[in-house]
Amino acid sequence: MTRYQVWSIFILTALIAGVLGCGSGLHKVGGRVTYSDTGEPLETGFVCFVDGSTFARGMIKGDGTYTMGSFSETDGVPPGTYQVYIDGARKGLGKRHPDDDDEPYQQLIDLKHTRPDTSGLTFTTGTDKVLNVTVDRYTQ
Repeated sequence: MTRYQVWSIFILTALIAGVLGCGSGLHKVGGRVTYSDTGEPLETGFVCFVDGSTFARGMIKGDGTYTMGSFSETDGVPPGTYQVYIDGARKGLGKRHPDDDDEPYQQLIDLKHTRPDTSGLTFTTGTDKVLNVTVDRYTQ
């Protein structure tokens, strides 16, 4: 086989892989998390996707936006249908004493949003790449 033939096969293989999408198979998903009463963004926490075998999460930024990641921070999620919940939506209040192990915190969202079985949210990958989430504030 000549050098020209080897390069031709290599270029043809690369073109076919690019056209067929021989990539990771992950779907890019992102959106924004806001409060139901004011529309203001939730500024902290993680949007979490779970199914029987997959866990993915996206860190919520100060403007309420997030991008999902499975194997790295923002690489996307495998195809499937997921239960969705919010984790870590708390505001630290600072330690009362330097020797305290636990830092007190303020819960920011209603606890129903913090579990996959009570959030009422699902997402199926496909053509839709945006999941905007509306949450209720925590009240005692």
